Amino acid sequence: MIEKTLNTMNTIVPKDKLLHSFFGNIIYIVSLSSMLLVGLFIQIPMITMFAIAFLLTLIIATCKEVYDYFNKDKHTPDYMDIAYTVHIPFIITIIVILKLILGV
Repeated sequence: MIEKTLNTMNTIVPKDKLLHSFFGNIIYIVSLSSMLLVGLFIQIPMITMFAIAFLLTLIIATCKEVYDYFNKDKHTPDYMDIAYTVHIPFIITIIVILKLILGV
């Protein structure tokens, strides 16, 4: 049953894209945690912290794809990898910014 579910998931979203999403979330969490720690010592607006964490995730994802582009013999560059890496951090950042700005 579990194997069938995993095989079905792999046909819907390839394993490569799931890994990009997973590691994008890890990068975002580490970046945001670092920004929150820095915020203990330096007064930084919360919006800025979330935006910087998202931008760091986007920069790292883009650098990975640039690396893949220049090493085509070992890697396959795909712009969708960037989208899968940053889609959840993007949604979280937008929700938090809207919440802080609009008070929704």
